[in-house]
Amino acid sequence: MAGGTIQWCGPTSDLPAGLDTEVRQVPLILPGLVDVHCHGAVGHTFSADADGARLTAAHHASEGTTSVLASLVSAPSHVLLEQIAALRDVVADGALAGLHLEGPFITKSMCGAQDPAAIIDGDPALLKQWLETGRGTVRSLTLAPETPHFAELVQLCREHGVVPSLGHTAATASRTREVLGADGGAGGVDRQWSATHLSPRSVALITDAMAAAGMSDGHYTLGSLDVLVQDRVARLAPAGRTQSGEGQETGAIAGATSFLLENERRCVEWGIPLADAVAAASSTPARLMGLDRGPTRVGAIAAGYRADVLVATGELELVQAYRAGTSQTQERKDRADSSV
Repeated sequence: MAGGTIQWCGPTSDLPAGLDTEVRQVPLILPGLVDVHCHGAVGHTFSADADGARLTAAHHASEGTTSVLASLVSAPSHVLLEQIAALRDVVADGALAGLHLEGPFITKSMCGAQDPAAIIDGDPALLKQWLETGRGTVRSLTLAPETPHFAELVQLCREHGVVPSLGHTAATASRTREVLGADGGAGGVDRQWSATHLSPRSVALITDAMAAAGMSDGHYTLGSLDVLVQDRVARLAPAGRTQSGEGQETGAIAGATSFLLENERRCVEWGIPLADAVAAASSTPARLMGLDRGPTRVGAIAAGYRADVLVATGELELVQAYRAGTSQTQERKDRADSSV
């Protein structure tokens, strides 16, 4: 690794002349992980707080997730505009890999832990405003196939390089197939549809992590909703109500508190081959969002890619994390020492 990129990788016996020949044996070397659906960590939710967003991204990097998309839940348009405007600079300076809009063009009956008052019908004019405000930093949009103007929304996504992802939907399988194949709909971007919830052919692991990741149990927020975390499980608080005053069904899962390497480890414990689990947390999500292309490529250990590299034990416990060739592990050590 040099200059923030991977210069060479391969068997030690093939080490080119002139490179550092000091060899250190480690159990596993993995690519830095890529999380394309993440709401926060260490007490912060991705919002209009740019400093909090940088702190959150740094924490995920110290846990092995070196590329993070900041997920924004459904909110009034002016709130989303404020959040996008604040976070686009965090993307521009490289701390975040992009933005993910989870709504608001979804279905109220399937809102989960989102504020139903913020969920609206598909509105191409609003989406265009958000994408233009993002200046190319919005990489993913979760929407429901049954929302009005679905085809127009997908066309806007195509024009702005945004990956449409189906979620929070009550659509049947036949309806979903219909809209995916409709003229002016998904045609031409079928390879860029998020397959996370649709097909086993191309699985990308996510965390859906919220503010409680890396924190103790207690009360937190997700968007405008109150969340109670008990035994690391996040649910809407029993008496929670939206800021708008509209009632919300209590007890729904409200994101998660794990980090991506934990999810990868869990997959291996379930019997999934290590290489497949690693790909699902690195190269597949990177390819899905186009992060494996351009001048800054991530998601793999290969010459020319950004030097995002993890050293781990055979049990997938993190030993050291590098992002762009810089160690991220000291912050993790300092945090552990302060908690003793």
